Amino acid sequence: MSRLYKVGFERDGETYELAIAWDDAAFADGVVAIDVTASRAKSEHPEDRAELKVTTAVETDGEERPILAIKFQGETVASIPLDELFDESQLIDRIPSFVFGGDPMLGCLVRSGLSASIGQIISCRNETAGVEWVRPRMSEIARCVRGNVPNLCATAAFRAARCSLSLGF
Repeated sequence: MSRLYKVGFERDGETYELAIAWDDAAFADGVVAIDVTASRAKSEHPEDRAELKVTTAVETDGEERPILAIKFQGETVASIPLDELFDESQLIDRIPSFVFGGDPMLGCLVRSGLSASIGQIISCRNETAGVEWVRPRMSEIARCVRGNVPNLCATAAFRAARCSLSLGF
């Protein structure tokens, strides 16, 4: 995965980071897969790092319909057909709580990145409404997401900043 964006802050002797990454080769093939990683380390022991990584992916199901899936440790934990998704909360609310870990700040950072990623995918789906499903439109969605990386990252950073100010809640 190529790193797109990384933002961090310190709070109470711990360093928190949110990183968003994607695979350029996958985007070239019309596959949308965005990794969202939140991590925490003690400022005096940065090698002792806790990390939480979740992937947002546009895939096809058994009926060749595009779906937006959330993957944790390589397994799909939540999904919804892309044409039924109108708001990122529809998918985020389906994610089991164990995915967000026990640290409210890490969970909030992951939700920030997922929300920004899902929102950008929805926006790109809407922008490509005239393109035929499945393969041509998925390629166009991938191009659109890639072209809107600054928006995606700015949204994730804003939401991460809100997390830091609200102590993860």
